[in-house]
Amino acid sequence: MVTKNDERKALEQIKKIIEKLGDDSYIAVAFEGCFDIAEENIDNDFACSMEQKYKQEHEQVVELLKKVNAYYDEIQDLEKSNEGLLKEIDTKDQMLEHERSMKRELKKELDGQDRQIESLELLIASLNEDIAKSNDELIHLKAKMYDMICGR
Repeated sequence: MVTKNDERKALEQIKKIIEKLGDDSYIAVAFEGCFDIAEENIDNDFACSMEQKYKQEHEQVVELLKKVNAYYDEIQDLEKSNEGLLKEIDTKDQMLEHERSMKRELKKELDGQDRQIESLELLIASLNEDIAKSNDELIHLKAKMYDMICGR
C-alpha cells in the first residue's frame, strides 16, 4: 500500500521533471494548479482532480448565470411595471391639473355670480325703497282723494 509519504515523494519527483521542461512547456502549462490540488488531496485524504474542480466551478458559473438571467428578467419586469406606474402617475397628474383648472374656472364663475347676486341685492333693496316710497305716496294720495270726496 502506498503511504502519504510515498505520494509526497512521487509528487516532488514529478515537480522536478516538469521544472526541467521549463515554464513554457505544454506539459508545465497543463499541470498548472494540479500540484496544489495533489498536495491538498494528500494532506486531507481527498480524491479531487483539476477536471473535477473545473466541472464544479463550471456548474457554479452556470447556476450563477441562471440566477443573473433570472434577476435580469426580474429587473426587466420591474422596469416595465415602473414604466406603467409612471404613465399612471402622469395620467393622474394630468387629471388633477384638469380638475384644478376646472375648479379655478368654477371659482371664477361663482365669484362672478356672487358679484351679480350683490348687484341684484342692491337693486332689490333700491326697488324695495322705491316700493316703500310709492306705497307712502299712494297712501298720501288716497288720503287726499278721501279728503276731496268727503269735502274736507
